Amino acid sequence: RYAVSIEATSKAGGDGAVAAKDVGVSAVASHCRESGCDHAIVVGPAFQGGGEGSSLRKFVRDAGGGGDEDEGRPTITIITTADLARLVRLRPIKQIGLDKIRGLLQKCRMPGDSAAWIDEVAKKSVERPPYRRIVRAIAEYQREVPTETVSYKALHIWLMKAEPPIKYQRASEVAGLCRTMAQMSGGAVWAHDDRVELDQSEENAIKAIEDALQECERESLGGRKAGRGTDGSGNGREA
Repeated sequence: RYAVSIEATSKAGGDGAVAAKDVGVSAVASHCRESGCDHAIVVGPAFQGGGEGSSLRKFVRDAGGGGDEDEGRPTITIITTADLARLVRLRPIKQIGLDKIRGLLQKCRMPGDSAAWIDEVAKKSVERPPYRRIVRAIAEYQREVPTETVSYKALHIWLMKAEPPIKYQRASEVAGLCRTMAQMSGGAVWAHDDRVELDQSEENAIKAIEDALQECERESLGGRKAGRGTDGSGNGREA
C-alpha cells in the first residue's frame, strides 16, 4: 500500500504553460511529507522546462522529489492534465493495477517522462476478459434471483457454472472485472463494495463497454490525442 498527494496548478503564462517557479515544488514536497504520503503528483495544463538542466528538473531534485522513499523522501511526478486523463481512460482497459501505476510514480519526474510512460501503456497488448458474457451473467442472475443482489461471491459461482464455464480463482478477481466494467460503461454497470448491478439493459451495458474498448484501440493506434503536452525539452506543444 502507498499514499499519494495530488496538487493541481493552472497558473499558466502566455504560452499556456506553467513556469517552473510557479509549480511550487518545495511546497508540494513539504505537503507530501506532512501528509505522510509516499508520492506526489503535480497536474497542470502544460509546463515550461523539463529537459536535462532545466529549472523545473533542478527544483524537483533540490526539493528531494527525485525519489528515494526508503530515505523518507517522497517522489514528485509532474504530468499534464491531458496525459492524466489519458491514463484514467486507459487504466481499466489496459488492466493497470496500483502496483503498475506506482512504477509511474517511482520512475517519472518530468511531464515528458510521464507522457512516454503512458504512451507505452497505450501500446500494451492485454488479453481481453469475456466482458459480454459477464454482463449477460449479471443480467441472467438478476432475472433468475430478483430478490437478491448479485454479490461477487454469487457471481463467481454463477460464472463457473456457465456453459462453457468462466473460471477465476477468487471472487475478488470477479469483483475487479466488475469495477473495470463500471468504469468503462458510463453508469450502465454499478460495482459496489460487495455486489454489482446493471442500471441499464444488458445490451446498453455491453455497447458502452465495447465503445470504450474501441476508443482505446483507436488511441493506441493513433498515438496521443490532441492536447497540451510537453516535448523532451519541456516546451509546451500540442501533443
